[in-house]
Amino acid sequence: LQAGEYDVQWNIPVFSTSAVLAASGWNYNYLYNVTDASEVRRGDPAYASTGVSFMQSNKSGNARLSLTSAKVFELRSISTQANGVYVGAGVSSPNDLASWVKITKLNGN
Repeated sequence: LQAGEYDVQWNIPVFSTSAVLAASGWNYNYLYNVTDASEVRRGDPAYASTGVSFMQSNKSGNARLSLTSAKVFELRSISTQANGVYVGAGVSSPNDLASWVKITKLNGN
């Protein structure tokens, strides 16, 4: 993104199956500033517990950015589970990603 003020919204679907749910854990999604190597803001967390055969959830987040120079951003997801929580729609495989990002520029700078 170029210099300016932005509103960023995102949604990341997460799912986990009984094979992954050997231990309870959290999944966190967040907006990451690649240029400055820093986490900007976390979105809603997802919790998966043992004994559940399947968990699917859509987790979202938002951030207001005021940039004085161009920056590169990406969405990231981390899990506290040993085997991880898959990020994706869960329709046919963990590789079916259906994340979205909406970026609105708030001023003309």
